[in-house]
Amino acid sequence: MTPELPDLGAEKARWRRWANARRTSVDYDAVSAAIVSHLITSGLLRGLVLTYLAMSDEVDLAPLRGLVEAQWAVTRAPETGPLTVHVLDGPMERHGLGFEQPSSDSEPLDPRLLDVLLLPGLAFDRSGARLGRGRGYIDGLLSRVRPEAVTIGIAPEAVIVQRLPTGGHDRNVSHLASEHGITAFRAQRPTDG
Repeated sequence: MTPELPDLGAEKARWRRWANARRTSVDYDAVSAAIVSHLITSGLLRGLVLTYLAMSDEVDLAPLRGLVEAQWAVTRAPETGPLTVHVLDGPMERHGLGFEQPSSDSEPLDPRLLDVLLLPGLAFDRSGARLGRGRGYIDGLLSRVRPEAVTIGIAPEAVIVQRLPTGGHDRNVSHLASEHGITAFRAQRPTDG
């Protein structure tokens, strides 16, 4: 007889509601400035760096692009299929959900070229597990990068917890950056399901 597996979807939905509520009280200007400062002094940003264009409830990393010598890339969320990676300095368009992304005719890059990935999340835990918005885009992208790529979760301390629920497809980050500093974990690997 097969043991019943927990309904991680329902549990993750509860965590998403919790994280969204916690995020409303975050001073994103102060948190963003502190995280940018930690990332600049970390020595981790080199080569081809995937960043993101912050939404209003995310840490804004835009100042890094003027302060760190690196090649910058961002993702595009197509109407169907996985996230694609594109150079940051190309033409942009607005996604249906309101965020900016590379235009549909921009040339994609191979995710295996990425050296560093800066990844937002609704919440993270102290082992590097990430809770996203529920579409699995980032986990899919992480499954396509080189194992030695540095993956840095970006979040305010207010949404970093001891343990999050994870499933077999979830991928841990190798580092976690908050306003308190950067924590390195042993290795990026799929979480235990």
